[in-house]
Amino acid sequence: ATSEGAMQYGKRVDWQEMQPYDLVVVGCVAVTGQGGRTGKGAGFADLELGIMRVVGLVTPATPVVTTVHELQVVDDERVALKNLEYIMKKEGYEVVSTQSGANAIRYLDEQQFDVVLTDMRMEKVDGMQVLKKCRERQPDTEVIMITGYATLEAAVETMKHGAFSYIAKPFKLDE
Repeated sequence: ATSEGAMQYGKRVDWQEMQPYDLVVVGCVAVTGQGGRTGKGAGFADLELGIMRVVGLVTPATPVVTTVHELQVVDDERVALKNLEYIMKKEGYEVVSTQSGANAIRYLDEQQFDVVLTDMRMEKVDGMQVLKKCRERQPDTEVIMITGYATLEAAVETMKHGAFSYIAKPFKLDE
């Protein structure tokens, strides 16, 4: 969703004119066991919530619910795929995983992802093809490229094609 064109359907309202919120819905990529949100939108939503609390539109009694969006993990190495899937699920992500770049591209037509974490080198359909198709079909989705064959040239190339990040294997979990 975007705010583009919103003023065609409504009018600008100053916060002093607003009534306190009955419910707040926030979207994000993952939620920790303690309720912390992470991923696209979480930081901005938290800033908005903070402002709304300061001006009295959101109180400690206001319910805040979170919609969790999905993360796609693509790696042709089964062990690497299962490890990434396990780690991401443990962190609170809803994960769709596949060992096939072709399947990853098909999934882009079937459901919306906030993040695609893909290996760069795979048989038949590689991570660059997944990245390019993702940019075409889901331009707001962040793509993180991972590779065991990291080079400066490859990193620059993936970033030119719109990758959010480029991570060399082996990597630390905090990366």
